Amino acid sequence: MRPHVPILTAWSLALALLAAGFPAAAPAAPTAPPDGTTCFSPDGGCADLLTGFLGSARASVDMAIYDLTLDRVARRLAALRAKGVSVRVLVDRREARWDRYSRVPRLVEAGVEVRTVDLRGIMHDKFCVVDGREVETGSFNYTRSADRRNAENQVYLTSPSVVAAFRREFRRLWSRARPLR
Repeated sequence: MRPHVPILTAWSLALALLAAGFPAAAPAAPTAPPDGTTCFSPDGGCADLLTGFLGSARASVDMAIYDLTLDRVARRLAALRAKGVSVRVLVDRREARWDRYSRVPRLVEAGVEVRTVDLRGIMHDKFCVVDGREVETGSFNYTRSADRRNAENQVYLTSPSVVAAFRREFRRLWSRARPLR
């Protein structure tokens, strides 16, 4: 006859370790995707990659986006702003609407610098530069449709010359834009 040995589940083992004075592992900090990472929606997890990318920001986020309806992106930008990260968002004038789908009002309420660009055509850019070191771009709008229905794409790039080009374009558009407030 074998002696009775209690079986520990992962949960009870974690509680036992905490009770014994072992610290809990801290959740992993969001990280930027490696250079050349590509993603295709609707089933590729593009919104997850994007929120991780944004979460990796330590100093700045410069975003130029035609449309923004993804809650998790708006929440992440607001949280970054609350932590002292410089967050600047450019949106097309016509897409900076105050309807039930747009998350632009949430950004404004959170103190994010939001500007609209009034061009002859539409401001149809879709890119984001984090900490001046990496860029996300592609056809992926930061919308529920792009995440769940549309065939969209993203690519993450760290080439200094590519990042510098996107930074210049952001500065050019930002200088021509008007604050939303």
